[in-house]
Amino acid sequence: MDKWFFDNEDKLAELQNEMESWKGTPYKHHIGVKNKGCDCIHFIVNALKPIGVFHGRNIVIPKYPRDWHLHNGQRLMVEGIKNQMNVEEVDREKPKDGDVILYEFGLHEAHGGIYYRGHVLQALNEIGVTSRHYEDPDFFNRMRRCFRFKAVL
Repeated sequence: MDKWFFDNEDKLAELQNEMESWKGTPYKHHIGVKNKGCDCIHFIVNALKPIGVFHGRNIVIPKYPRDWHLHNGQRLMVEGIKNQMNVEEVDREKPKDGDVILYEFGLHEAHGGIYYRGHVLQALNEIGVTSRHYEDPDFFNRMRRCFRFKAVL
């Protein structure tokens, strides 16, 4: 059996289709509806849910102000991912397709995206869901963590 969820070629094909279907969704704070609006964490959760990454678990995203990362010392994204998702932290400089990458803005990790084929799909303020090259200098130097989904609970 595969150790990682996206070692499965069928799941990778589903990931590619799902990523493509989210492109162009406008940015909207604390929302996660394809083609209507989403922010980065809602994009991650709602794009990965239909593929089965969460093994039927309901991922709860608490309400948060738009600028939570500027005044809150709590690592909300890191804690939420570690506590609710079946992941393992891996080397951030060697991502694999389907990994969630977190970037530091403000006090700590406050932005994320999904790695796929040398790019990171992410929901950006005023842009929406878009693909940026993994080594894009606006983000690469802010990259702090990488999480990989396990195949089984």
